[in-house]
Amino acid sequence: MNGDTCPHGSWGENVGTWLTARHNHPRFLLLKYEDMVDDARREMTRVASFLGLDADAKRVADAVERSSAERMRKLEKRRPTSAG
Repeated sequence: MNGDTCPHGSWGENVGTWLTARHNHPRFLLLKYEDMVDDARREMTRVASFLGLDADAKRVADAVERSSAERMRKLEKRRPTSAG
């Protein structure tokens, strides 16, 4: 859409400006979907450390397993859908 629908420019320009402004800021953690898919344990360890939480290997492994797409799909199938 070339940024024609938004006076602030394209999505890429918008993201680029706030990434540049926050680069290396201690209260900013950049997570990328691709990195989470590539190595969820590594990225969850980064998140826990960033938040000041205990990031021991077992805890991180449990969190990754409990939030996997496969497990979420199984849980979703067990829950009744609400008729809206």
